[in-house]
Amino acid sequence: MSFDNLIRNILNLDEGRHYEPYLDTKGNWTIGVGHLIGKDLQDLKLSWNVVEAMLQDSIEVALESCDRVLGEHFHNATEARQLALLSMMFNLGETRFSKFTKMIAAIKASDWAKAAFEALDSKWAKDVDPKQRYGAGRDDRIAYMLKTGELHDYYRLPR
Repeated sequence: MSFDNLIRNILNLDEGRHYEPYLDTKGNWTIGVGHLIGKDLQDLKLSWNVVEAMLQDSIEVALESCDRVLGEHFHNATEARQLALLSMMFNLGETRFSKFTKMIAAIKASDWAKAAFEALDSKWAKDVDPKQRYGAGRDDRIAYMLKTGELHDYYRLPR
């Protein structure tokens, strides 16, 4: 067994693997395999690698959800529309996304203008753009991509 696998095995056995925060023997919040949070949630610091691994996992979950809810309609959509739907699924989760019944029906009917309208005519649109900056908010960018099938310029610019 490689050194890396041995240390992982030792730490998993000695520390345990916890998917929710717990108090360690000294009263510190801890998560994962002995990953110290601290005395308070504000003490939580994650490394770049951990954040990237969490992001990748969440993207995979959202992709699986898009497949379950939209199936071939997701896979046959343009890349920009797939990205828009994936962004919404990532943000909402499958349960809340599935409540967009009119939008989903429009997607399945290839009525992308209606799908865009339904996305904008929702609580989600207000939540992601509370200032309602028509044409400038996340909701408007997603709706643009749904309607046109093209990537919004905002996403083309390096940040």
